[in-house]
Amino acid sequence: MGRARCAIMLLAGCLLAARGQAEDVSCKTETAQKDGSSRGLELKLTLDHGRPTGMSFSSWTATGEEGGAYFCTLEARADNRHQLWKQQAAVTSVTILAGNELDQDPDKESKFEIVQTKLGYTVKFTSMSRTYCGFGAEFPESATLVVGRKTCRDRWTSAP
Repeated sequence: MGRARCAIMLLAGCLLAARGQAEDVSCKTETAQKDGSSRGLELKLTLDHGRPTGMSFSSWTATGEEGGAYFCTLEARADNRHQLWKQQAAVTSVTILAGNELDQDPDKESKFEIVQTKLGYTVKFTSMSRTYCGFGAEFPESATLVVGRKTCRDRWTSAP
C-alpha cells in the first residue's frame, strides 16, 4: 500500500511539472566600431513548450566618450494585463497598451513580434514607444536568438 501510494504521488508530481514547465533562453552581443563607439543588446525569452510567454530585452549604444551611453530596456510577460499576446502558428504578436503604468506615452502603443524559426527566435520591433529608451537610444530593427548560442544577431536601421 505504501509503495503504490508513493508511485501515484510521484507520477502526479511528474505530470504537474511537465504541464507547466518553462525555460529561459538568452543571448548577448556587442559590436565595437573603429571610432571607439559600440552597440549591443541582450535578449532573454521565457518559453513554455517552445512558445514565448515572456521577454527581457536591453540594448545600448556607447559613443566612446565619457557619459555617452544610451539604453533601451523592456520587460514583457503574457500574464501582464496591460499587454496583449496573440499566438498564430510560429508568430507571437505582442501589443503593449498605451497609458499603462510603465508607459508614460498615453497615445502610443508598442508592438513587436517574436517569430519562431528553424534555429531559434527573431524579435521584430515594429513600433516601439520612446518610453523604454533614454535620450539618444533606440530599439534595433530586430534581434535573433539561435538556441544553444550565446551570441545574438542584430539588425539596426541606423549607424551607432
